[in-house]
Amino acid sequence: VSDQGVGQLSKNRSLVCLQLGPGITDDGVRSLRKLTQLTEFRLDSASAITDRGAGYLASLTHLEALSLQ
Repeated sequence: VSDQGVGQLSKNRSLVCLQLGPGITDDGVRSLRKLTQLTEFRLDSASAITDRGAGYLASLTHLEALSLQ
């Protein structure tokens, strides 16, 4: 899934669990802000995520599990 694909996924506001692989950048993480019901987010190979991208996750107030590897 690319950043563009994450943008499409973010239209599904009922998602509660999401696991993504490499290829996601800060722009993709920014799209996740719309997923306010998300309780679990895992991103493998998160080397393209900076502090800016991690900051976008602060709006996901229902997160119970977060993994950035």
